Amino acid sequence: MRPIYFLSDVHFGSGNEEAAKQRRIRSFFQHVCKTGQALYIVGDYFDFWFEYRHAIPKSCLAGYHELLLLKDSGVDIHYLLGNHDQWALDLFERDLGATVYRSPTTIRLFGLQIHLHHGDGVSSLDRRYRLLKRLFHNPLSRTFYRWIHPDVGLPVGRRFSDHSKNKDLHFDKYRDDDSIDPWLQEQFACGIDVVVMGHHHLPIQKSFGNHQYINLGDWVRHASYLEVSEGLVELKFWQEEL
Repeated sequence: MRPIYFLSDVHFGSGNEEAAKQRRIRSFFQHVCKTGQALYIVGDYFDFWFEYRHAIPKSCLAGYHELLLLKDSGVDIHYLLGNHDQWALDLFERDLGATVYRSPTTIRLFGLQIHLHHGDGVSSLDRRYRLLKRLFHNPLSRTFYRWIHPDVGLPVGRRFSDHSKNKDLHFDKYRDDDSIDPWLQEQFACGIDVVVMGHHHLPIQKSFGNHQYINLGDWVRHASYLEVSEGLVELKFWQEEL
């Protein structure tokens, strides 16, 4: 059976080497088309995605185009929303035929129970963010924000997104963070074999006995991804095919 691929934190639309990022993603997606059966995006494919009824951020169009090409090739797309793209409505389902997960979910692949969580709010370092997350997920907050014209609402959201990233550009605060270990052990005790997360932008594959924790890293600096197939769970780094 063909492998299944996972990635997160591409951050299309951030303005950070967008052309090079699109070239790398297109090369990788071509590989997925040739060899894989499905792609799981574990959040933050876009840097700021806010979906109005009749408008989306134009800064995200290049990344969205690559998803359309992937869908047209017959690859199944699964999308777990992250903290930068949590305001999606139904465009991913309608246009991409994607399966969208609006909260952490557990899937079964190749006999493994795999728990998918974007990773925001898990670390004890995210205490302040947890308060903001409640506001962002409040239906009234989202409704009121959509009343703001896109020419105002989208730039404001983009600036807020930039501000949150610029506090720690390399996400060094998570580098030696072991505060998620008790949470991981809870997942493993509930029958989870592999926990897959993003958000921290640091590629990690760590074993806990017969269980594994994978952080997918990002495509801002690392071009890292996970490949899962029969007997294989491996974090890899993409080298563009020439």
